[in-house]
Amino acid sequence: MTATTLSTSPTFVDGPLSSSQPVPTSAQSLLMSAAEVLAITGYKRVPTLYDLIQHGFPAPVCVGPRRANGSAGKAMWVRSEVMAFLEAKIAEPRPLARKRSVIEQPA
Repeated sequence: MTATTLSTSPTFVDGPLSSSQPVPTSAQSLLMSAAEVLAITGYKRVPTLYDLIQHGFPAPVCVGPRRANGSAGKAMWVRSEVMAFLEAKIAEPRPLARKRSVIEQPA
């Protein structure tokens, strides 16, 4: 009888981390896809996220290889940076939070 060893390395069917395969749990907790960032922030389009980078929104990191045209590959956002940005926005004073003055109605 021979002992068989189980491989702990992931098996790739369509290449490393294809969209049909789940991402390891540790990577899921560290990084967020554009769809996740949109869902959390409430924005509807990815270009809006890139526009917000000029106003302090965290920039994504490139986790995939560069494309043939030189542009970045897969872009992912660091979860802790996005959450820190949102927490800072929540902590900011809100101009609409002031009390309304009571308008007296004629009797």
